Amino acid sequence: TSLRAGIKLGTGSLDKLTGSGAEDYYLSVQHSADVLGNAARWHAQLGYLYAGRFDALQHVQRRHLWFAGVGITWQVWRQLQLKAQLDSHASPLHAPLQEVGTAPLLFSAGVNWALAADWSAELAFVEDLNVSTAPDITFQFGLRYQPK
Repeated sequence: TSLRAGIKLGTGSLDKLTGSGAEDYYLSVQHSADVLGNAARWHAQLGYLYAGRFDALQHVQRRHLWFAGVGITWQVWRQLQLKAQLDSHASPLHAPLQEVGTAPLLFSAGVNWALAADWSAELAFVEDLNVSTAPDITFQFGLRYQPK
């Protein structure tokens, strides 16, 4: 179990579309545990985010936000790992539009394949279970180098 706290510095510029220009603060707790012996591991997180003031949307902005997720990884064999995850978070705006005023629910599934001792490839997709609250479907591909 771990407890994390952090600050997102307001270094962006709303005029340049590089950020809100406000600081955000967060606090979260994460926990992981083995299941099925050592063949699988589940993970969970729960957190709180205090969003900095976003002047352009101050009349509809929510500043006290929650986020949560749960997932599992299963080591199918030495080189192949399957992953599944469910995530959600509070909507950042008070708005009648479902797209921005409703909390999303996202399901992710993927595979991680060890190509060599230092290299792995990951392929995944993310689907919005609460339709219209997040991108319909996202595909992800990653190639990772981690020297041992």
